[in-house]
Amino acid sequence: MNSAYTAVVDSYLADCHDKGFDSQAIIGWNGPGPFKIVNNYLEGSGENVMFGGGDPAISELVPSDIEIRRNHFFKPLTWKGVWTVKNILEFKNAQRVLVEGNVFENNWLDAQVGFALVLKSDDQSGHAPWSVTRNVTIRYNKLLNSPGGVDIMATGNKIREPANRILITDNLFDCRGTERLGGLGRLWQLVEDPFEIDIEHNTGLADSIALMLDTRQKSRVVVRNNIMTRGTYGIFGTSRGEGNSAIDYYLPGAVITNNVLIGTSTAQYPAGNFFVASASDVGFVDFAHRDYRLRPGSRFKGAGSDGRDLGADMDAVEKATAGVVIH
Repeated sequence: MNSAYTAVVDSYLADCHDKGFDSQAIIGWNGPGPFKIVNNYLEGSGENVMFGGGDPAISELVPSDIEIRRNHFFKPLTWKGVWTVKNILEFKNAQRVLVEGNVFENNWLDAQVGFALVLKSDDQSGHAPWSVTRNVTIRYNKLLNSPGGVDIMATGNKIREPANRILITDNLFDCRGTERLGGLGRLWQLVEDPFEIDIEHNTGLADSIALMLDTRQKSRVVVRNNIMTRGTYGIFGTSRGEGNSAIDYYLPGAVITNNVLIGTSTAQYPAGNFFVASASDVGFVDFAHRDYRLRPGSRFKGAGSDGRDLGADMDAVEKATAGVVIH
């Protein structure tokens, strides 16, 4: 997509794979946009879709006004151990992006650590310091069968502006399966000080860590109204442990409230969060069969800071993704 005013719609792109090199169903780095990627089936072993990854030949160019809706992103499990796999969707240089109503399915530990979505500002070859990822909305999507959710990094190589203004809301992240898929079992990760990050009203399941912190965040971060498994370590910071000791050091001034953490912990967390021993205590309609709506008797219905149910609006997620999976 090194172009302008380009759409890929109602298309089937499969068997895009390689060994030792990146391969994608769709990639763009030297076109201004706008771009529309809607109603497609997309297979790519390196990244299914990627913006950035090469330096634009056009000075100050940032791929812009990108609509990615109602696509089935898929990696066949038969590729495991055969082709080089990194992630499902990656932005290194992109702005004004809407990612909505997609199903992201299958990812695993291989050439990267297993995160399905990777967002960062990255001057790939050192000749485009203006590269930036900003103003990204990710909503009403399903992520299935991946050992990692979203990795937000401020920078790759030297750039002017870290990744920023990223909203992740009303998504289902099923990031279990670390034993089968490898990886770190992390739901979300923030490193290298991206700023203005909002993670709200998501339902997220991971084996090890709900939110991994590795660099002090100097600006606003909001983690609110989510339902997430604690896993082994909950909200965890490198060399700082779990809970408030990590949050106070890595996220000073952050808003972390009205979240449900599934799993017991002795660590202290900010006031206003909820803790339950197991998924059965949340009040899901049918956790065993992946119906993550809240039943009428759940104490977390209407318990959000905005009066909504905690977690993702699963009715809206199901409506946005209806008919996306075609096989």
